[in-house]
Amino acid sequence: PERMRTQEELSRSQEELQSVLVSIPDYLWSADIDSQGQVTYRYYSPGVEKITGRPPEFYMVGPERWLSTVHPDDIPRIQKALQAIMSGHLPQLTEEYRIILPDGDVRWVRDNVQMRRREGSTRLDGVVSNITERKETEDALRLSEASLKDALLAAHMGIWEWKASDGTLTWDENFYRIAGRDPKSPFPDDQEQSEMFAPESWERLKLVGENALTTGIPFEIDLELIRPDGAKRWLTRRGKPWRDAHGRITQLRGTVQDMTERRREEEALRASESRYRLLFQNNVAAIICNKLDGCIIDGNEPAARILGYESAREMFGVKIKDLYWDPEAREDLMARLQAAKSLAGVEVKFRHKDGMPVLVIANLNL
Repeated sequence: PERMRTQEELSRSQEELQSVLVSIPDYLWSADIDSQGQVTYRYYSPGVEKITGRPPEFYMVGPERWLSTVHPDDIPRIQKALQAIMSGHLPQLTEEYRIILPDGDVRWVRDNVQMRRREGSTRLDGVVSNITERKETEDALRLSEASLKDALLAAHMGIWEWKASDGTLTWDENFYRIAGRDPKSPFPDDQEQSEMFAPESWERLKLVGENALTTGIPFEIDLELIRPDGAKRWLTRRGKPWRDAHGRITQLRGTVQDMTERRREEEALRASESRYRLLFQNNVAAIICNKLDGCIIDGNEPAARILGYESAREMFGVKIKDLYWDPEAREDLMARLQAAKSLAGVEVKFRHKDGMPVLVIANLNL
C-alpha cells in the first residue's frame, strides 16, 4: 500500500507539472552530450507544439530534426554558437533565430541555454520563447525611424535633446551634418557650442532655453550658426519642455532646421522686388497694375500725372473701367487681351480726372 500511495503521489505530481508546462507560453528542452559528442534529448515540454507547430516526439529523434526547422540563413550562426557551448567555452548563451513552421510561416524565437558538466557528459537545458511579435514591432520601429530620418534629411532638419538631470545635450546625425560636423566626432563641449553661433544668437538661445525651463513654454528662434570651416548657416530652432509624473521639467526636446537656402531665396526675392520697385517708380512711362476685376492695386507717378491724380497712391482702389473714355471699347479690348494674353502699341483713350480725354499708346499684359 505504501508503494502504491507513493506511485499515486508521483503520478499526480507529474500530471500537475505537465499541466503547468502546457499553460506557460514558453517550452523547455533538455539534452545530454556524451564524451563522443553524441546528443540525446531527454525532454521536450508540450509547449513546443504551440510555438513550432510540431509535437515533442518530432524533436526527440535527434538534433537534426530541430536543425531542420531553423531558417537556412540562421543555421551557420546557430551551429557556431552550439559548438561554442558544447566545447565548454560558454557556460550559457542566448540566441535569437527564425524557425519555419509546417505551413511555411516564419516565427522568431529566443533560446536561453545553460550548460552543466558532469562526469563523462554534458547537460544542456534550454528555455525557448516566441518573440515574433517583439521582432515585428522592432522591424516596424526601424522602418519608422528610417522613414523619419529620410523625411528629416529631405526637410534639412535635425533633432536635439537636453536632459536636466545632468545637463547632457545630444544631437541626431542630421543635426551634426547641418552643423558641418562628423556624426562620429566627440560632442562639442560648452565652449565649442558657444563658438558655434554668432554671439548675439548664442545669447538669445540661452535666454529662450532658460525661459522654457522656468515657464514651460515652447520656443522657436532663428539663429546664425558658424561651421568649423567658417561657413555661416541660418537655423530655426524649436524646443518644447517635457515633464515627469510630478510635473517637473526634466527635458527639453526639439528640432533644428537649416533655413539658409530659403533665407537666401527670400533675400534674392527682396532684392529683385527692390530693383523692380526702383525701375517701376523711376520709369518715364506710365505703368498701372490692376486685378482681373479691374481694381487698381499699383501704379507709378507718371501714370498719376497723365491721368490727373496727385499721386500714384490716390489711384489705388479706382476701377480701371472708370478711367476709360468709352467703357464698351474697354470690353472689346479686354476680349482681345484674353485671347492674346499680350497686346502692344494699342491706342487707348482714357478719361482725365478733370473729365478731358487723354490718348495714350499702351502695352497690355495679363
